[in-house]
Amino acid sequence: MNLATERFFLTGATGFVGAALARRLAALGCEVHALVRPGASKWRLAGVEDRIQFYTGDLNDGDGVRRVVSFIEPSVIYHLAVQGAYPH
Repeated sequence: MNLATERFFLTGATGFVGAALARRLAALGCEVHALVRPGASKWRLAGVEDRIQFYTGDLNDGDGVRRVVSFIEPSVIYHLAVQGAYPH
């Protein structure tokens, strides 16, 4: 598998693990797409935002997620989103 020719879709790309993966994939020249919550902070992706296609949405909206995935047609999906990872 040549990663540079793959289309990746990530959830949780603004979190610690997701951002590390998104940064690495972008550095490898991969096509990276990310679903982020409305108002999500992208500070962990500073410097690579221009190499990632962002889509705003909610994972609880199944129809919305299906539309985004159908539009992107990813070859690889990484679901890294979590809820309640921080006590605050």
